[in-house]
Amino acid sequence: MGLTAATYLGENTVPILAAIAERLGAGFDPDRPRSSADARRDCSTAGGPDLMWACGRLTAQLVAEGVLDGDVVAAPVFAGQQAAVYHSVLLARPGGPASLAAAAGARLAVNEAESWSGHHALLAHLAALGLSIDQFSTVEWTGSHRASVAAVAEGRADMAAIDHTVWEHLGRSVELAVIDRTRDWPAPPFTLRRGASSAARDRLLAIGPGDVAGLDGIEPVDIGHYQRLL
Repeated sequence: MGLTAATYLGENTVPILAAIAERLGAGFDPDRPRSSADARRDCSTAGGPDLMWACGRLTAQLVAEGVLDGDVVAAPVFAGQQAAVYHSVLLARPGGPASLAAAAGARLAVNEAESWSGHHALLAHLAALGLSIDQFSTVEWTGSHRASVAAVAEGRADMAAIDHTVWEHLGRSVELAVIDRTRDWPAPPFTLRRGASSAARDRLLAIGPGDVAGLDGIEPVDIGHYQRLL
């Protein structure tokens, strides 16, 4: 049986992984569910995808729990970045909170509790500013970055932290203001099942600038790169 690949990240990663899978000769289902719960199930189940692209924090958690059937081998260099990093942008409606310091009592939209870019990166950013999530009046768990953007745009929430690659993928077509951004963090890693061939890893790491739309290459990393996210 040939290799299979799956992403558990934002919708912008679907065409990227489809192109990677084609280069690796791997099967890829663009309609596969992409939640953290789906990733947790698939990454720890025999017979799951051979190449898995999931949140760095969740991946580190699965390794710490001893249930990840695979090894972290690489991370993407997203288009426009100089290394395998990403960040979150903090969005609000025009006329809404102009900064985190001015957001006391605001309503926050979060995609998932386990998400790094949508939740934990925001927590770290708040802490660095001497603030906390307790300053928000409510927290709505939306299920995806797109749904968080919609919650803010439709007035159901006042603010959300969004993976910057998802925000760019949406074409910034929604009239929301970027009021802040987090620091750079390690980009979500690629994990290969231990039974996958070394040739698959070599082909993955051979992807360079211009080979896959949305990426400027792929860098080798290991799980140690993500321990700080726990």
